Amino acid sequence: MDWQRTIHCIGDLHAGGIKRPRVSAMLDDVKTLGTPAIHLQIGDSTERGLPEEDVLAKRWLGRLPARHYTVLGNHDVMHNKRTAKQWAAAYGNESQSYVIDFPTLRIVAVGPDRDYPAERSGTLSDRTLEWLEARIRNAPDKTCWVACHWPLKHTVMGDSSKLYTSACRAFTPSPTIASGPCWPSTRTPRRGCRDTPTRRSMRRVW
Repeated sequence: MDWQRTIHCIGDLHAGGIKRPRVSAMLDDVKTLGTPAIHLQIGDSTERGLPEEDVLAKRWLGRLPARHYTVLGNHDVMHNKRTAKQWAAAYGNESQSYVIDFPTLRIVAVGPDRDYPAERSGTLSDRTLEWLEARIRNAPDKTCWVACHWPLKHTVMGDSSKLYTSACRAFTPSPTIASGPCWPSTRTPRRGCRDTPTRRSMRRVW
């Protein structure tokens, strides 16, 4: 496996809500892997979006062997106790939506403007969808990935009966989708078990 050409995706951390031994075991697990191009944490780095939980999450992420990026999750702005912009500032981003560029790969991270209730959770605004389309369209020579905590509509676990997002015209041909609440490949927690951090590696795409 070529780790220099690997994006290592890490699922929900829920810092502040997961027992310390599990978090330590996850870090020990990561240490057995190679050093990837980047680590991409796919949302819910915290349990309740509290500043003290940010400290825990960033401390854990800071111990990873490569540079890391974090995507907004619903727990990170739960009950709108802080704004998406405040979350972005806490993790060194100008916005909850941003781009990570490599020579032949573009990762577009997107998130909603706020925490919406129930079936509207994760809904992306028209403005965000237009921004997303433009970032995909403006990289015609690159493989594009979309990183969003909520599964996008018409993708794995993106229930078309719910209002996760609207389909983008620029999704033809579709880019790779990385989302948080699903567990393909390397480790599969028990169904309904939220206190197990998850990880997966996406490899050799550029």
